Amino acid sequence: MRANRVACQFELSFPDLNRFGLLIQIHPSPILAPPIPLDMPTINIGRDHANHVVITDDSVSRCHAVIMREEDGHTIQDTVSTNGTYVNDEKVDKSKLRAGDRIQLGNHIFCYLHPQDIESQYVETMFQAMTTDALTRTYNKRFLLDSLDQEIAASVHTGQTFCLMFIEMNNLGTIINQYGPIIGDAFLTEFARRVKAQLSVSDLIARFEENRFCVVYRPSHLVQAIAMSERVRNATCKRDFVWGELELAITASVGVSKFDGRNPMEAKQLVQEALLILEESKRNG
Repeated sequence: MRANRVACQFELSFPDLNRFGLLIQIHPSPILAPPIPLDMPTINIGRDHANHVVITDDSVSRCHAVIMREEDGHTIQDTVSTNGTYVNDEKVDKSKLRAGDRIQLGNHIFCYLHPQDIESQYVETMFQAMTTDALTRTYNKRFLLDSLDQEIAASVHTGQTFCLMFIEMNNLGTIINQYGPIIGDAFLTEFARRVKAQLSVSDLIARFEENRFCVVYRPSHLVQAIAMSERVRNATCKRDFVWGELELAITASVGVSKFDGRNPMEAKQLVQEALLILEESKRNG
């Protein structure tokens, strides 16, 4: 229902954009930022107010990048920016853009919508913005809590158990203070990638808070979940994180709680129990 409403608003508000393309800001504040039409031969992007697209953020250079329109879409070119231009997490000097590409300029991330079939791309992008964390590409807290209510209902019906696991990247604040938010974001994204690599397709992972992720591990017993939490912690901590010439060790803490459909509790209580175990894990090192 919500997706249909978004599609209708898009059709009424942007009737001529099928001829062009769009940039949709997905991080930060994706819902509040208006779409950026790529309706000129060249679009200059940067911090300076002379640009066509102005991003008032010190992580963005005065003249950061330019997007050029071509017969079959667009190309982006970095204009010797300080922090670089990234397309799908790869640093580029110049890159042909494809539908759905993620463009990162400093702390800002955009999704590129190709002129062809732009309305369906827009609806999909808005759905992703409402359900996922754009930076780490995990689900967001809202989606997690909605899913947790459904998981509890299913568990009560079947009598099965599932576990809730919290994983915290302990030294994110120190990294941001010492090296800045861009490197902090890069390390947090890599942290999430390493966690996801240990999970199965049936598990759900969401970014719960700035440096905390939550995993719904199903169906499972507590012993299985604790073993999984150790694999996750080892995967995130045993190998240093690298950004250019910078190489840093990361520490993580994990807390696990179990939901038994035969002895139900509310989602809030389950989350609180797992967070208390996480805090105890942090105190114990």
